[in-house]
Amino acid sequence: MRTTTLRQSGSSIIVSLPKTLVEQIGLGPNAPVDITLQGDSIMIAPQKRKRIGLKARLAQCDFSQPASVEDAAWLDLPSLGGERIDE
Repeated sequence: MRTTTLRQSGSSIIVSLPKTLVEQIGLGPNAPVDITLQGDSIMIAPQKRKRIGLKARLAQCDFSQPASVEDAAWLDLPSLGGERIDE
C-alpha cells in the first residue's frame, strides 16, 4: 500500500497518483475515471462507459423503423447549422 497526502487546489481537494501505478491499469493524463464511495473508501476506476461520437451512434440506428412521435417532432425542427458528425 502506498501513502500520499491530499492537497487543496481552488475549491477542490486533489490527490496525486504515482505514474507507474496509474499506467498499470492503462490510464494516463486526462483519462476519464469513475469515482465512487464504498463504505469509508474512495474508489477510482477507469470509466466503464466508453464515449462514442455522433457518427458511431448513427451507425447503430435502424432507419428502416418508423420514427416515434417524439422523434418525429424533432425531425420537424430547422437545422441550426452547427451540427457535427465527424466524432
